[in-house]
Amino acid sequence: MKKVIVLIFILFFKIAFALSVEEAVEKGLKNFPDIAISNREVDVQKFDIDSARGDFMPKLLFSSSYSHINPDDSPNMRTFNNELRLTYNLFSGFYSMNKLDISRFNLKVKETALYSTRNLVAKNIKSAYYDALMYKKIYLFYDDLYKSAVKTYEFTKTKFEAGRALSIDVLKSLTDVKKYESKKIEQKSNLLNSLTILSYYTEEVYDINTELTSDFYELDLKERDYYLSKFIEKNPELAGYESKIKSSEAQLKQSKSSFMPTVDLFGAISREDAKKGGMESDTNSSSFGVSLSWNLFNGFKDKNDYEKQKLIYYNTLDQKRKFVNDSKRDIAVYYNKLLSAKENLVYLKELVKVAEQNFTLTSEAYELGRANLIELLKAKDELTSAKIDLINLFNSITQSYLNLEYITGGNI
Repeated sequence: MKKVIVLIFILFFKIAFALSVEEAVEKGLKNFPDIAISNREVDVQKFDIDSARGDFMPKLLFSSSYSHINPDDSPNMRTFNNELRLTYNLFSGFYSMNKLDISRFNLKVKETALYSTRNLVAKNIKSAYYDALMYKKIYLFYDDLYKSAVKTYEFTKTKFEAGRALSIDVLKSLTDVKKYESKKIEQKSNLLNSLTILSYYTEEVYDINTELTSDFYELDLKERDYYLSKFIEKNPELAGYESKIKSSEAQLKQSKSSFMPTVDLFGAISREDAKKGGMESDTNSSSFGVSLSWNLFNGFKDKNDYEKQKLIYYNTLDQKRKFVNDSKRDIAVYYNKLLSAKENLVYLKELVKVAEQNFTLTSEAYELGRANLIELLKAKDELTSAKIDLINLFNSITQSYLNLEYITGGNI
């Protein structure tokens, strides 16, 4: 029965038993819906460009009409009218040209939005992966401490039964077991939560036994100007703002076209068939020429549209400026975090090394009766604090790098 349940679980749920951060990103970029939506928005905008190109083509219109007049004092009259009309816009204040430019710039906006979406998804996947890695390392560390606490408890209980330890020492060692058992449960919950976030992006199932094969980032900090230059060069959102500004400029020019006349070239051929009583008449006609129309007044609508578009243009400029300032601030924040971590990393590595040696020596001394339980528990707490701080620092370094990568467009 158990084998059947396991087989059903494997068939219906895709379980990953080992996963690298590169594999997680690849799966997420392939499966996540936001990316598919952004891809379609790019395709939709391409159709807008094709539609804008249509304004440069001649317009051919066929029309047909039928009328029946039945007066009281004369014979019925029936009329059939067919017309084929061709029009071609010669000038409209560059409206069509600006419309095409707007569509092209908006395509650039959609393409950079797609790149930004991929960039954000990759960053979120990596962030969840390394959070899970941090919690797994802490969980495994607490598992080792739990096993050590059980061993100490059994040893202390044996000493108590031999009359070489106090009952309070047995209780203290048992409390230590329960403490690390509780810590394990807490970190297991944190680990599963992070793996759930990872599953959300990759559409795969992970559990506590999933091996996370990638390790934290190595601290290799470059000069701050390097990250600033990469931001200017590669950030997709910044490129998107550049295209938004160009699109807004084209819309501003397009709004000016309302103040200009429109000139069209036209030509038409028509045929009218009329029947009245017993008489029939056929009329063929053709016409061609140039038409000019100019809106001289429409309640200041064109002027208001132009002023509104001008405000939108200035807003776009300020939005770009705000984005640049915010990004430079974020680069400085994450860069300073890494500078601080660089100093702290050396200290914490030494502290963990010393704490491990102290705990090992104190454990040996306790077993030989040269150290008491309080000294052993204190050494373990010092090791725990130092080790957890070091693991947290490794993750903090990695997350700061991820944020710098995201700002500089370097995730994918």
